[in-house]
Amino acid sequence: DHGWARFLRQVSMWPTVAIGIAALVSLVQHIVAPRPRQFMSARAALFLTATVLAAPVILVNGILKEHWERGRPVHITEFGGQGSFTPWWRPGDGRSCTTNCSFVSGESSGAAWLAAPALLAPPAVRPAALVAAGVYTAAISALRIGFGGHFLSDTLIAALLTLLIVALGWRLVFVRGP
Repeated sequence: DHGWARFLRQVSMWPTVAIGIAALVSLVQHIVAPRPRQFMSARAALFLTATVLAAPVILVNGILKEHWERGRPVHITEFGGQGSFTPWWRPGDGRSCTTNCSFVSGESSGAAWLAAPALLAPPAVRPAALVAAGVYTAAISALRIGFGGHFLSDTLIAALLTLLIVALGWRLVFVRGP
């Protein structure tokens, strides 16, 4: 019931959305009207656009949340709801939840994705940027758990899947093989 918590939850995706849109605009700019100097390099724009689309948008919100059918904590009897608990590794039966379900947390995924722009920070501030992204992810995840929207496993797995996609994207776009 804290106003600050509701407010933080309402604005928690703004950084992810803003940076994702900026990256997409930059990528389109590089394709449609390439210029030598733009606000973001083509590689950075490709990395950010591909990873935000792959992790929070497609995998988490488009596939897992829509098709896993696992009830949220507020839906199950142990927390005052009508549904039965389903472990994270087993899809739900569709009785507790049919759309925008618990597994995994979209907001935790969006917060964890902020590691991607943090990786693009200058080397001197990159560790601090990554720590800030981690603290933000932990705070947003704690809010989701506190609001009864997700189990701890939902937030941890969302962050892990997102960070794996960010790491893969980094490797594909920035790390060159022999």
